[in-house]
Amino acid sequence: MEIIDYQIQKMKRKCRSGANYIRHFFIWVSISMVVGLFGGLVGSLFHIFIEKGTEFRESNPWMIFLLPLAGLLIVFIYRITKTDENLGTNLVFESIRTDQKVPFIMAPNIFISSVLTHITGITLSHFVHKAAHRQK
Repeated sequence: MEIIDYQIQKMKRKCRSGANYIRHFFIWVSISMVVGLFGGLVGSLFHIFIEKGTEFRESNPWMIFLLPLAGLLIVFIYRITKTDENLGTNLVFESIRTDQKVPFIMAPNIFISSVLTHITGITLSHFVHKAAHRQK
């Protein structure tokens, strides 16, 4: 009888342990879904803003004259957020190879500066690439 009680107690512990694993599994799946949804939304917004900014610049070629102003605005944004000593996107790439932390404020800084540069024409390599394919 003692052996049976021991086996029953052992099975109860295993069931509780298994239920605990399943519960934690679903917690982590839920967290992963929220993070994935947020990352997907931000990535989609970034793509839409870049695409619309490029379309706007292509239909308004005079925007290239605002490039210096956009550059000053980007420098101002980086200075006001106290991230001007960092290297912007390069800091993100560098953090992959090292343990250097990337401040959270870098995400909106990079987002805004990327959109501004696309609107004002810093991505002229796109035009050059397009023109080269048209001439062939």
